[in-house]
Amino acid sequence: MLRARRAGGKILSEGSHPDMRKLPILAIAVGLGYSVMSAAQSRDFEVASIKPTNLQGMGVQSACHGIDSKFAQRDLVATVPLGRCVISSGRLSHMIGVAYGITMDMLMGGPDWVANGDDRYDLEAKGEDPSTATESDLRVMLQRFLSDRFKLKFHRETKEVDGFELVVARNGPKIKQAGPDEEERIARVMPSNQDIADAKRAAAEGGKDGAPPLAVTLSVQKVSMARLAQLLGVFEPNGHIADATNLKGFYDARLVIETGQDVNGPLQQQLGLRLEPHKIPLEMFVIDYAEKPGPN
Repeated sequence: MLRARRAGGKILSEGSHPDMRKLPILAIAVGLGYSVMSAAQSRDFEVASIKPTNLQGMGVQSACHGIDSKFAQRDLVATVPLGRCVISSGRLSHMIGVAYGITMDMLMGGPDWVANGDDRYDLEAKGEDPSTATESDLRVMLQRFLSDRFKLKFHRETKEVDGFELVVARNGPKIKQAGPDEEERIARVMPSNQDIADAKRAAAEGGKDGAPPLAVTLSVQKVSMARLAQLLGVFEPNGHIADATNLKGFYDARLVIETGQDVNGPLQQQLGLRLEPHKIPLEMFVIDYAEKPGPN
């Protein structure tokens, strides 16, 4: 199973992944960690609503839209009003993923319904002041909401897991050093439902050679290698990639991967980098207690 992860509060989705090293034709999102702003610690949502939903076949969608959100045109966060968090058809595990910036395979413990079964919810919440709320503010509010409504209690522990190290390829890196006046920018262009439908129709009409290639494009500006490694996690099913390039500073890069390609091919050709299997330490989110919420 492929479980898409949080990319700055972007789409979370679920779907099958037949090949661990192939790129799925799915909307994907990036699993990223978030720092907690101390100024937000005492803040709660001004309005928050959560209700059970039966729309389990629709897949999970979630976003928190803060004043500092950076997103591409097709990202779900672009449709969410400023200063709000919206989660559709999400289990508690998905809400935890959004609130704490973790992927589903980093979760342990808790009742079975937290990450499995039919207990899904629609959540919509508004920050106290949408004109000033950052993504970190909204996530702290969501953390407090989960603690209040689901009585969520947890602790963290570290274990070694199968993952990858991002290293420099044999012929050296092909990435550009970022300029001093640049700002961090991250954009993903993914196949739309129409793109996928067109490709399927072309394949049916003209055979395999008649289908145009589908691709995901990741463009970044002024990111560290550690951040790039984190972003590349969307192209690997376990998503756990550690930076081992020893490249300091910030870089600009653009990576295009077509459906069915091994990630390492375009990564080496376009950026002069590669992924090597490696055991890496991963901080796990261990659920000690949770209960289903009562009515609003």
